[in-house]
Amino acid sequence: MSKHPLCAGCRHPGSAQQRLGRAGLTLIELMVALVLVGIIAAIAVPSFNNSLVKSRRADAMAALGTMQLAQERFRGNNTVYQIKLSDLTGGSSGTSPSGYYAMSIFAADATSYTLRATAVAGGKQASDSTCNIFESILLDGNFSYASYASGGSKNAAPEPCWVK
Repeated sequence: MSKHPLCAGCRHPGSAQQRLGRAGLTLIELMVALVLVGIIAAIAVPSFNNSLVKSRRADAMAALGTMQLAQERFRGNNTVYQIKLSDLTGGSSGTSPSGYYAMSIFAADATSYTLRATAVAGGKQASDSTCNIFESILLDGNFSYASYASGGSKNAAPEPCWVK
């Protein structure tokens, strides 16, 4: 061990023993840790937000299911399906249960109807560019489902939005 000229028996601040015995972090070590946290956050946050958007789609599916049941109850007592959402008992709310989608009856007659859930403009689901509109369609006794991207183009099969 080398000695400092002003104090006999002193250890140099850069010696291995001195570094092992110190407490705390250097600025470089702190910066490296912050960079690593930033990289992990940059990867995790978009993935988390995407999962939130996908989970909110269930709100549209639940609302459309409620509207389907209300339409079938109405048709059981009438010769046509209901065209006015406000007159549809049990499915008459203009928004989905959590308020992410605006609900509407797009078309209805004696043998068919199209129910629609559209992401509320400016709402949390408005950023869902893949599944902006959901449709539940009854045509001559056959059910089908459709969805539209935010630009209004219909999604191709297999249907990406109705996956649970």
